[in-house]
Amino acid sequence: MNLDPDRQFVRLPIGFVEQLGNATSLGDLLQATEEWLDALIRVDRASFTLTSDRPDERDVLMLHAIGGHTVIPDRSTFPIDGSIVGQAFRERRVLNVANVADFDFEDTKRLTAAGLQSALVVPMVSGGRVFGTANVARYEEGLFTDDEVGNIRAVGSLIASYIWAHRQRETEHQAARIDALTGLLNRRAILEALSEQMHDDEIDPIVLFLDLDGFKATNDAHGHAAGDALLIEVSDRLKATSRDRDLVGRLGGDEFLIVCAPGTEHDGVEIFAKRLVDACSKPVTVGATRLTPRMSIGIATPGVGSNSTEDLLAEADHAMYEAKRSKDSIIVTDDRIRARADLMAAVDRDLERAMEEDEIGFYLQPIMSLNDPGIVGAESLLRWEHPEFGFVPPPLVLERVEATGQIEHFTRWSLNRVAADWARLQREVPLFENAKVAMNLNPSQLGLRRYVEWHMTALHRHGLRPCDVAIEVVESGQIEVNAQSETTLRKLSEQGVSIALDDFGTGYNALAYFTRFPIDAVKFDRSLITGMVHNEDVRIIVDGLVTICRQLGIISLAEGIETQEEMDTALSLGMDHAQGYFLGKPMPELFFREIGEFLLLADPHSAA
Repeated sequence: MNLDPDRQFVRLPIGFVEQLGNATSLGDLLQATEEWLDALIRVDRASFTLTSDRPDERDVLMLHAIGGHTVIPDRSTFPIDGSIVGQAFRERRVLNVANVADFDFEDTKRLTAAGLQSALVVPMVSGGRVFGTANVARYEEGLFTDDEVGNIRAVGSLIASYIWAHRQRETEHQAARIDALTGLLNRRAILEALSEQMHDDEIDPIVLFLDLDGFKATNDAHGHAAGDALLIEVSDRLKATSRDRDLVGRLGGDEFLIVCAPGTEHDGVEIFAKRLVDACSKPVTVGATRLTPRMSIGIATPGVGSNSTEDLLAEADHAMYEAKRSKDSIIVTDDRIRARADLMAAVDRDLERAMEEDEIGFYLQPIMSLNDPGIVGAESLLRWEHPEFGFVPPPLVLERVEATGQIEHFTRWSLNRVAADWARLQREVPLFENAKVAMNLNPSQLGLRRYVEWHMTALHRHGLRPCDVAIEVVESGQIEVNAQSETTLRKLSEQGVSIALDDFGTGYNALAYFTRFPIDAVKFDRSLITGMVHNEDVRIIVDGLVTICRQLGIISLAEGIETQEEMDTALSLGMDHAQGYFLGKPMPELFFREIGEFLLLADPHSAA
């Protein structure tokens, strides 16, 4: 007999309803049903089945025994197509079966083999969804009464309601922990997991901080859809390569964190990291584009003095950046990296104060003419002697101002500081009236949309001409992917600002720069200068490049001159200018001023 599953339920004992209402787990539901079952219906065996939330198990029902009232083993599974419980579930109808032998299913055969003859299978419905079935059986043949059917339907409905509410809470909780794009743990969830390990005295956490190299360039060149597709693929590879108990999360952007399974051996972590790098470095096809990711990994391990989640994460982060800088792919944190991390923190903390108090400034290195010996200008070089850490490498300063969002402020400060220093020298030392100072710009600074405006404003403020402050850019493919950089260079050139290509010969697109950008001077890298002294092939190549510069009206400059032999070779090739320790080291403005005054005294006509 088939009954309407939406029929009005009968009244259940209030104690049973309250006990179900207080249930917080599947075990509580089973226990409450077992305790009240005899008061609800005369039955010999009882169970209920539930669907799974797992995608690979949504076509089966799992049985849960109610106490000892079942002949089928607990957690047995039955197909939705091909079982009596599956039929009730699929058709959303009550099956009141007088003789189970009438059904040729695996579950009914088990009932018959145990001597059971009649059965009642009720779909458990809540919120318009069927979550499983409530099942009872007897040894004697015959239909269950309407009251008995009503009781079991009511029980099934209540159980379904609690399961629905529980799964809703689980779904919401899971959604709050899962990164929507990649399906990995989100930042909050992975950091909570790390924090739990940090507070467990039995666990020494090991973390891997991972970052995709050049991800911003991929987004810029191919669009955010391609970038998202790349992140999804890399995330899948990280998950597939990780071990069962490793926790994999996305911190944001292209940064990921893996918290290793408790008990992971220190010696095996680098092997694990190498597998991750290999897995992530395989090409990815996105539409018609073939991308080859590269992953940098920093590892923070036990026994390095990390006292908090933040400490361990920071150490792994610093190790990752060291891997990115060194091109080693994988770096394990050590004392050197921790010292660098301390220095980075000091730069972030003290840069503003150092600029205000003139603790940070610019040294000047002379640029000499090779045709008519004399100083034709200088290169301004950032110098910072930190009171605690000593010399701070200029690339680190630029790295930190970019990372902390101070790039615009720092660039404007640098422009005004260099312009003020040079304007003062031009006013006070006649020898420098027609000399120019060159300042270095990296691609990020060139990409600032208002840079040209700031540059010209600084010149005007300090009474300088456009030709007085030149710009040096490093030969690097990074400039080409940023259209704003090319626009900046062209606008500066149109205003009369000289553009010099620094470190020429170290990049991959050297000759392209002659036609792509408005170049006024080329500074041949020291590696070429040294090479042309000892290698005839290098000398021939440099000779040809110098000839090209001469024919295009571009000044050729030999940088890094350290010996007389290098100086003589540069002269023999007809280079225009030179700089290096052999001619003068970077020096404070005061010393540079004294050199200018000395040369002026030695040759009063040199200022003309």
